[in-house]
Amino acid sequence: MDKTQQAYVVRAAGGKLVAHFLKGNFVGIGFGLDDVRDLNADELRKHIAQTSGGSSYRVGAIWAIVRTFMLDMRLGDWIAVPDLAQDRYLLGQVTGEVEYKADWRDDCSFKLRRPRCSGWLRCHVRNLGMRFVDDLDFGQLYFV
Repeated sequence: MDKTQQAYVVRAAGGKLVAHFLKGNFVGIGFGLDDVRDLNADELRKHIAQTSGGSSYRVGAIWAIVRTFMLDMRLGDWIAVPDLAQDRYLLGQVTGEVEYKADWRDDCSFKLRRPRCSGWLRCHVRNLGMRFVDDLDFGQLYFV
C-alpha cells in the first residue's frame, strides 16, 4: 500500500446500515445534512452550527466527522465498516467523490455518500489482527 493512503472506519450508524452499504457499494454519513459539497471547512462548521443545534462540543464532533468524510478521504484510501453482528469488517477502497441526492430511492437515510468498488472484502474480526493491519501498512487509521 502507498504510504499516502489512509484508512477510515465508517460506522454505518452503529452497524444498522451495513446491509445498505454492502448492497449499494457505498459508504455514507448522516446528520440530516443537505448538499454541503461546495463548502470549505470553515463554511461547513458554520453550517453545522446553524443546522444541528446543540452544544459546541456536539457541533465540533459532527464537523470533525463530516470534514473527514468530505475533505480528507481520497481516492484509493481504505474503508473499514464494522459489521459486528456478523463478527466481521467490510473492507474496500474509496473509488469516487462525495455524492449527494435528496432521495437515493432506497431505505438508507444517509444522503452524503462515497462510492467504492464492488466486491467488498469481508474479514472476520478474529482474522483482523494486528499482523493484517501491519501488512496493509496504513499511514493512519481514522474513525468517521
